[in-house]
Amino acid sequence: MFPFSGWNAFNFVAEEIKIPVRDLPSAISTSIPNVLIYITNNVPYFSVLTKDEILSSSATENSFGDQVLGVMSWNIHLCVPL
Repeated sequence: MFPFSGWNAFNFVAEEIKIPVRDLPSAISTSIPNVLIYITNNVPYFSVLTKDEILSSSATENSFGDQVLGVMSWNIHLCVPL
């Protein structure tokens, strides 16, 4: 629910911006690529795992790592925070 509450906080934050003409476009131009990166990081999960596997898994990246990397699935924990 945090991404949705960002729109609620936007009105209060926008009121405090000193130079909105400069700051709002830069904030938008950095947030949109972040959302796109987040979405493209989820694409491999959905392409490898079935719906039932995703719903039954407590950690989707572990299930993904087990299927894709096998024995080396412990490496997935290094890549998820990136």
